[in-house]
Amino acid sequence: MTNHPATPQTHGAGSAGVPPAEPGVSPGSVPDPVIRYASTLERTPEPTQAPWAPLTKPLNQCRFSLVTTGGVHPKTSEPFDITNDGYDWSFREIPLDAKTRTLMVTHNHYDHAHVDRDINAMFPIDRFRELTKEGVIAGLTARGFGVYGYIRDPEALARETAPKIADALKQDGADAVFLTPG
Repeated sequence: MTNHPATPQTHGAGSAGVPPAEPGVSPGSVPDPVIRYASTLERTPEPTQAPWAPLTKPLNQCRFSLVTTGGVHPKTSEPFDITNDGYDWSFREIPLDAKTRTLMVTHNHYDHAHVDRDINAMFPIDRFRELTKEGVIAGLTARGFGVYGYIRDPEALARETAPKIADALKQDGADAVFLTPG
């Protein structure tokens, strides 16, 4: 499944359908990462409370799911929209029985050469399969999720994407989720 916003207008973009420019940055240029990071922090909402859900059973009885903001997705699914610089907060379902060679990364805000060589560096699917075989965990859910991690509107991610992923994790019976940043 791909949950993909259709156009920048659905992302709170300007009236011309173009995402708002960062202060001091001309269209088409790449802003200084320090400035970009600071401007992103200014728009990051403060959590009102820290979500916490302690495990209610031992790890060897827990089913895990994997979630990454590293842009991982099946090669057969629609890539993340890296041309829409920071306004693609969609997600991709990743079957957790997938072969690693069927997964790829679409992301332009980190050097993912190491992940291209071994997807487990970002999405440790084989390591969790090993943990299952060793009896450390009960197993994996049917699917995990990938998100393009450079998101300039974290409120949209929290409002639209996160609840859908959370509902799917509950539906799949995940007892715990292993998160990796991109």
